[in-house]
Amino acid sequence: MSTSHLIYSQTNDMSKHEIEFMDMIERFVSHSQDEVETLMPKHQALFHGVSAALNDEKPVLRAFVVLYEDLGPVRTVGRFIFNYLEQIFAKSVRERREENERFVDSTGFTEETINLSRKFHYILCHDDERKRLLDDLAKGCFLEESEVFTSIDIFDEEFMNRLEEGPMPLNSLLVSLKKTEIPEEKIAGVLVLLLASQENRPMDIEKSASVKSQKYIIRYNNMLKKFADWEPLFTGDGEELSRQREILRGCFVGAKNAAVVEALRIVYTDYTALVSQAI
Repeated sequence: MSTSHLIYSQTNDMSKHEIEFMDMIERFVSHSQDEVETLMPKHQALFHGVSAALNDEKPVLRAFVVLYEDLGPVRTVGRFIFNYLEQIFAKSVRERREENERFVDSTGFTEETINLSRKFHYILCHDDERKRLLDDLAKGCFLEESEVFTSIDIFDEEFMNRLEEGPMPLNSLLVSLKKTEIPEEKIAGVLVLLLASQENRPMDIEKSASVKSQKYIIRYNNMLKKFADWEPLFTGDGEELSRQREILRGCFVGAKNAAVVEALRIVYTDYTALVSQAI
C-alpha cells in the first residue's frame, strides 16, 4: 500500500483550528512508504486508517475537523497523540537504519532481503500466525515448480523444527537463512510468497489483547453496532447538515471502512493511558 499525501488549499473560511488539524494530518501522511514500514504493525494500521479517511472517506475527515474545532479536550488529545506518533516515526526510522547497517555487515544480505526477513520474523513472533504458517509450509503450499529453489530447500526439517520451538531472534533467522547457501534472490522470492499468503490474514487483535484492553474492545465493538442500528434513522443526504449531524455521518461512514475502524480501535484500546496523561 503506497503512502498518500494530502493536497489541500487553505481558504479564508477555514478556522485556525481546522488549519492546525489539516497541517498535522498532512505532515503525518507525508512520510514515505519506507518510513511507514519501519513502524510496528499497529502503528502502520494507524497510518493507513488516517490515509483511508483522507482519500476515501471525506465525511470521516469532516467529522474529525468539527470535533477538533468544537471540543477543547479533543484538540488536547489530538496534539498529544500526533506528537507521540511523530516521535515514534523518528525513533523507528533511526533504529531501523542502524539495525540494517549491522545486518548488512554481518550477513551480506541487501536491505531489501533484511526487511522481508523482518516481516517474516514478525509473523513468527505470534504463536497463532506461526503455527498457521508452519502448517502451510508443511503442506508445501509455497512450492513453485518453475523455481530451482523452493520453500522446502530453505525451510528444511532442521530449520522447521527450530521454528516450531518458538520464535528465534531476527539475527538468528538471518544467520540461518544465510547458512542455506541458496542465492539471496531465491530466498527473497520465497519470502515474498510467504508474506503475500499472510497479508489478508490479520492477527486476531481481540485474542492477543490484554484483559484490560479486552474491556475497551468490547465497548468499541458495541459502539460500532450502535452506529449500524442508528444509520437507517439518519436522513441527511441532500440537505445542509448541522455540525452534530456531520459528526454522525462521519461515524456511519467510518464504521464501514475497515482501515478506519482498525485505526480507531487501536486509539481507543491502546492509548487510554496516554490520553489520561494529556488531559
